[in-house]
Amino acid sequence: MTATTIATENHLREEILNILYAKNLNKPIWISVEEVFWTIDDFSVSEEQIKKTLKWLVERDKVISQSGKYQISQEEFLERSKKTSCKKVDRKSQIAFKKTDADSKKKHEVAPSTSSVKKNSDFWIGRVCFTACCAMIIIIAFIAYQESIASFRETTTGRQTFLFALLALVFLIAGIFFSKKT
Repeated sequence: MTATTIATENHLREEILNILYAKNLNKPIWISVEEVFWTIDDFSVSEEQIKKTLKWLVERDKVISQSGKYQISQEEFLERSKKTSCKKVDRKSQIAFKKTDADSKKKHEVAPSTSSVKKNSDFWIGRVCFTACCAMIIIIAFIAYQESIASFRETTTGRQTFLFALLALVFLIAGIFFSKKT
């Protein structure tokens, strides 16, 4: 036998044992050679190779055989359960370590400075002022339209003059506010 054949046989044995272990996790199940054959991902493996490997595993008491069906032995099942539980414990400890590491990084982060908080609030105040200006323009335009329909005069009324003065004041305040920001 060559080294690659031995490696392939060992890999096939491990894969078959993993399949039998996975199938027996909920309750003990007897599995036929065909079921193992269709479960294996490697397409180069023949059904005959699986039969030979299962026979070898039965001789080593890793698998039980009964009426052409196979099941993982209790000792092998328990051994694999211990291995997987150790892996789960390692994964949980790694996850816990990552969480504590992330928590310690959060503790060492500096809170945002008051100047950045003030800049952010200034930005929102500026947006509110801009929105108020836009709303005023729409209201003035609507009132002017209604008054022009009501009276077919082209002269401005006292009400329109007041609204335009109010709009100019809002623009002046917004301009002062934005000039301080830059």
